Amino acid sequence: MLTITVLCENTASKSGVLGEHGLSFFIQENNVPIIFDTGAGMTIEHNAKVLNCQLSSVKYLVLSHGHYDHTGGIQAVLQKSAPENIFAHPFVFEKRYIRDNNGSIREIGYRGPEKELVTNTTHFTPVLESTQITETIYASGPIPRTVPFEKSEPCFYLDPQCTQLDTFPDDQCLFIDSKDYGVVLLGCTHSGVINTLTYLRKNIMKVEKKMIVIGGLHLHSATEERLKMTTDALLSLDISALYPCHCSGFKSLVYFNTYLPFPCLPAPAGSVFNFYSS
Repeated sequence: MLTITVLCENTASKSGVLGEHGLSFFIQENNVPIIFDTGAGMTIEHNAKVLNCQLSSVKYLVLSHGHYDHTGGIQAVLQKSAPENIFAHPFVFEKRYIRDNNGSIREIGYRGPEKELVTNTTHFTPVLESTQITETIYASGPIPRTVPFEKSEPCFYLDPQCTQLDTFPDDQCLFIDSKDYGVVLLGCTHSGVINTLTYLRKNIMKVEKKMIVIGGLHLHSATEERLKMTTDALLSLDISALYPCHCSGFKSLVYFNTYLPFPCLPAPAGSVFNFYSS
């Protein structure tokens, strides 16, 4: 059995569960506990207790990219457990900045323990390409940019002077090859959701299956033209259901529900998805 619990998300769906600007998934695959991202760090311990997700049992920790709202709970996870392995691109530890619409600049990078502490206290696997974690779970590794309308966003930088554009070489997703579906967990898809799903289809999925996609699409400020192009591309990717959350934006959820023929529903903290394992 494969169970995926949304541990942290901007909104919450159950009594006692808290929301925060962040994302984290607790995965139980044949009794192997895995965490994909750790939220911003304010709700992970509380929500894990409410949702009966045992942080002390975590065997693997996987990071989608190095922003605070996906890495802020690492300290809490490491204090509760001793994961056998952490899977991430080495770039997750770099400083990152964003320039807001009003011109202000914020540091939004990694919020976990020092790189040396993480890499010295547990086994760290640098994910530089598609990497198998269990028999059915894969970290995608870096996503090639092949779709013309999914370009790097101009507001993310590697320096506070905003001279070095952040191209997110660390951005990755998690793919789970369940019995009936290819389940895709997305962090923020800074590489673009169509780039990501296309790459999975061509390079990681061993058998053609419908996909169920859950996670951040980073379309909160997308234009209607961008949403239309994304919708047209999604129609060709054989998707069974889409669960946008975190950075996807309400506008994209409404748009997809209007124009996509398959279910498109939010996935707040407390949501639980059950699948049959391969």
